[in-house]
Amino acid sequence: MKKLLALAITIVILINGCTTTGTNKVSQKLEQDDNKNYPVLKVMILEVKSNSPKYYGKTLAFEGKIIKKVKGDKDKSYLKLEIIPDAPKVVKFTLWARALGGDNRYLEIGDTIKVLGILSKIENIDHLSKKYNKDNSHLLVYCFFNIDKEKAFSVEGTTKQCNDWRDGYIK
Repeated sequence: MKKLLALAITIVILINGCTTTGTNKVSQKLEQDDNKNYPVLKVMILEVKSNSPKYYGKTLAFEGKIIKKVKGDKDKSYLKLEIIPDAPKVVKFTLWARALGGDNRYLEIGDTIKVLGILSKIENIDHLSKKYNKDNSHLLVYCFFNIDKEKAFSVEGTTKQCNDWRDGYIK
């Protein structure tokens, strides 16, 4: 019975793409890009989009093209990203991403970027998000990688998470 349980746990870990680190912590290692690190979700994106509440509070990473940029308070951008899944027969969709930091001079409409953040429900007091986003959820982004400009930046205090993401891990 113990062998069967150990095998089942191993299979779940392999299916979920998890690896263990030296400290016995489990970290999710996502699919690596061929020429850059900063892995993104490629398989689960429709699941996330169609079941947003299930993923609220979860750290997620996506790749997309900026199709709209709205300047928010304290020079924080609100970005509408066109997410293009790699899977065949999967349609494009959009996802709004709210920058938690103000260093967005590297982000322009038309740029292809990768973002790491936490999926969140839009609160009623968030007037900017309510005005533009009709999906009721968005990604609160703290790490950016601009593929076109080959420039990465992060919100103050998130350097470790962003470096881990660069190295292929999301914790």
